[in-house]
Amino acid sequence: MQASPDPQKAASTSFSRRFLRLLHPSREHTAFSATVLLVTTILLSRIVGFVREVYIAWAFGATKITDAYLAGFTIPDWVNYLVAGGTASITFVSIYTRFLAEKREDEARKTFSAVITIMTVVLGIAVIAAEIFAPQLNRLMFSRFTPEQFALCVHLTRILLPAQLFFYVGGVVSAVLLSRRMFLLPAVGPIVYNGGIILGGLLFSHRIGISSLAYGAVAGAFVGIFLINEMAISSHSISATPLSSNGYASQFP
Repeated sequence: MQASPDPQKAASTSFSRRFLRLLHPSREHTAFSATVLLVTTILLSRIVGFVREVYIAWAFGATKITDAYLAGFTIPDWVNYLVAGGTASITFVSIYTRFLAEKREDEARKTFSAVITIMTVVLGIAVIAAEIFAPQLNRLMFSRFTPEQFALCVHLTRILLPAQLFFYVGGVVSAVLLSRRMFLLPAVGPIVYNGGIILGGLLFSHRIGISSLAYGAVAGAFVGIFLINEMAISSHSISATPLSSNGYASQFP
């Protein structure tokens, strides 16, 4: 006679399967599963962020070098905010979500391509201009820095500026995934970003000093904010294509 299955073992197996499905990148989440996932990843992100701050304090201390590192984020953050701020979080999301709700998939893809193409070009120009005028822009805000501190601030600013392109494009792509109820990869992006800063410091701080944190931030932005979200959206055949003369992408997958 065949033995009946162990109820406790079956329940454990069922829970494991549900948990693994929760972590599938392409899963369309319910309100409950999305809440569980977001709460968990936000908690992990806060923990990794705390570890990052502890590592920076341990490795570099509260010094003028650390002040220059923190100041190096100011111009890149302002460039992103002034040029692209609000596009992904407000305007684009509302338009894109409305098109999806109305089953107007083609218009949603056109909006995605238009926003990505136009704003990436505008932000790219702004980043190049900020790279060129980084000394003048930093001088307006950090004129009390010592010459060595100011030179380091400008150096770090120029390293960090290209990361704003990854933040912007990754943010728009992340908004598309969230609109389609795919929460996993957008949620883990900040964890990867903070991890990149820590890893950059651990691997290269003895060679290039605090600049290793800036390079780690750029790498973390590329992998965590841009690459994993772009891979997820490409797997669903949703990608931005160049604009044609009529202002919309001429072809879509």
